[in-house]
Amino acid sequence: MKSMWTLAAIGLGLTGALAAAGPIEPPGADLPREGTGDRRADLDAMELKPFDGSLWSELTEWNNGEALTSDGARGKVVLVYTWTSYLPTSLRPISTLSRLDKQFGDEGLVIVGVHPATGWEDAGTQLNRRRGSFRIALDKTGAFRDGLLVDQDPDFYLIDRAGQMRFADLDTSALSRAVEILIGESEEDARTLNDRLASEQAAADEEFGRTRDIRQEVQLSDIPDLPFPEPSADEYAAVKWTILETEEDNNRRRGQEPPAPGSMPAFDDGVFYPAKPNFKGRMTIVYFFNPKAYKSYQYLEEANRMQKAYGRDAVVMGVMTPMADPNNRSRRNAPEIDPEQWAKDFAAFAKTREPKHTLVSDIGGSFATALNANQRSRNNDGGVFATGAMPYVAVVSSDGLIRFHGPAHSRWFQFMLDEVSRLDPGVNSRRAVEEMYRRTQRGG
Repeated sequence: MKSMWTLAAIGLGLTGALAAAGPIEPPGADLPREGTGDRRADLDAMELKPFDGSLWSELTEWNNGEALTSDGARGKVVLVYTWTSYLPTSLRPISTLSRLDKQFGDEGLVIVGVHPATGWEDAGTQLNRRRGSFRIALDKTGAFRDGLLVDQDPDFYLIDRAGQMRFADLDTSALSRAVEILIGESEEDARTLNDRLASEQAAADEEFGRTRDIRQEVQLSDIPDLPFPEPSADEYAAVKWTILETEEDNNRRRGQEPPAPGSMPAFDDGVFYPAKPNFKGRMTIVYFFNPKAYKSYQYLEEANRMQKAYGRDAVVMGVMTPMADPNNRSRRNAPEIDPEQWAKDFAAFAKTREPKHTLVSDIGGSFATALNANQRSRNNDGGVFATGAMPYVAVVSSDGLIRFHGPAHSRWFQFMLDEVSRLDPGVNSRRAVEEMYRRTQRGG
């Protein structure tokens, strides 16, 4: 996965463009997974967490090998393969799995084929016909599959030598590489992975801050808001903005032009904390929260970090919005919002959290309405609080148009942050003027 914090060098020849410390990720983070929406968010939440060893007891009638237990799996790399004997698509990976079993079995790879009750009577025959060399077991009640959020066979899950789920619902194409990564780790490597990632992240953040201070002889925070040539609408229109669309979107439109991007609300009646920011020449990174939705405001620290990383190039803004979907026509019985209580909740949240970025109160849900009116997301989502473990986000270019919106865990969000930062005419025009100012101040 590409780093989400990359600033492009500006046209006046700024050398050594600042590259912020992106998230430190485990080996294989870029390998493709399956699943979308809430299910993918829940699968992501499983990764780098201990696998529930009690699920092994849900499997019975083991063939081609003895029953696996938590003790038997200790120090091993376990590949779980869910399959059904009468589904041709779920039978195709057997040859690949048998090859991996023969190649890495002596190095600690254990493959378990998990089969539902339906079609189990033919499972052994189908495995033998395809010369499957790995053990299989019956998930009679479906409890094992439910525990792993299996949706459609075949699904693949890999557990490392320390008993952590490392790859949840991995794409078939990535199996070999994922196995190689985990086989190449020692049990100690796997057990200390999370601590090492946290340590490396802290070191990267510290180094980024040190490098930035060295490079910026004139601190960006010391530069006043300078006038700069604001790009015309034609200049924005000439940019080849990346548009993310699903295959279903393309089929539905059948060659028609995608919808024009929606506009970010002006928030003329909104209450800002600590003050209304200057949006000119800056992209806006938006996330949505509500004090009553715990997961939605856990993102605040990440937003602080993004504001620090992007500096003057972006306004990072948390939008406090109603939890209900403002476009849902079935909200007749929904309780009305008390404006006075809403204002108190917003003020209390801002005061206790003291974010290092902007907050705005959007009691009418105007931003959520703008998003729903223009679905340019790669994700099928049901509102700004329907995305599981991470909040809903949007990326807005300096002309106020929404270039992306979707769950924060989407890798497309990270991609679009880089794209808008690199392409935005307003950002680049402001950068050029500020760089000239910096050169003047340091006698360059």
